[in-house]
Amino acid sequence: GNTVSEAFSCMLMALFAGREPAFRPQPCDPAHGFTLHELWRIAWPVQSSRLLVSALQAVESSLLPMCLALHLGRRSEAVAQYGTIKGMALPLVFFPFTVLSALAGLLMPEIVRAKTRGDRAALYRLVDTTLRTTGLFAALAGAGLVLFGRPAAALLFRDEQAGAFVQALGWIAPFLYFESMLDGILKGLGEQLATFRYTVLDCGVRILLICCLVPRQGAAGFLGVMVVSNLLTFVLELQRILRCLAMRPALWAWFFAPAALALLAGGAVWATGQGLAVQLPLFCLLGGTPAALLLRRRWHGAVRRDT
Repeated sequence: GNTVSEAFSCMLMALFAGREPAFRPQPCDPAHGFTLHELWRIAWPVQSSRLLVSALQAVESSLLPMCLALHLGRRSEAVAQYGTIKGMALPLVFFPFTVLSALAGLLMPEIVRAKTRGDRAALYRLVDTTLRTTGLFAALAGAGLVLFGRPAAALLFRDEQAGAFVQALGWIAPFLYFESMLDGILKGLGEQLATFRYTVLDCGVRILLICCLVPRQGAAGFLGVMVVSNLLTFVLELQRILRCLAMRPALWAWFFAPAALALLAGGAVWATGQGLAVQLPLFCLLGGTPAALLLRRRWHGAVRRDT
């Protein structure tokens, strides 16, 4: 299924690329196109990162059930718990991120275009608007996972342990989403080498902490590993973006205001003590409506200035 879908996606991309003038040979093109040095500068950080990260992730995936078995005493129970985390809880946590990943895919060419033009004002607007959007969406998604993670997991997987993991991961979900968006922004700015270094450092830290924490604390230790890992990568990537753009962080708009909105909406919903049929629409009304209005105003203003 994956092979067929990837082949179909590649075919569609090739068809659409063939319709774009930028992909067709032009009389003004240089005789040899890109030099080997230029292609190498783009290719080796991306490919090296993928190969090394794949190897490190394979080590991590092997170590985690082994360390869980040391904590639980039985390998079968450790593998079952590992499957609950990786196969149930994490996919459910990352499901809302599909919206942001689509946004990241659309924004990266715009960031590259603004950087190529040397339009720093457009770069600032794009990065600021992206981080405002990510902050609001991530905070509300995290609050939704904390509030509704258990019933969602019970409905989908009929597994209470998966619901507990989803609820716990909901507190760090905003950092997971932010880290992925910051990675996309850095690549749009041409900072592939920086993302390569941060990814390798992140994998190394995760492996070290898994060996130290998981045999003693079990699944709670793995959640602690995820907190440390994502906070580290989040801070490093954000610092790099701010340094590249000589930009001051809008801490209130990016982080504190979204967190306050999510806490107010989530607290109000939790205080009602009603069932899911009442709490879910109420959460969408109290949290989603103000966020949608703020984002509509922000994106409308950014697009109008750029046009």
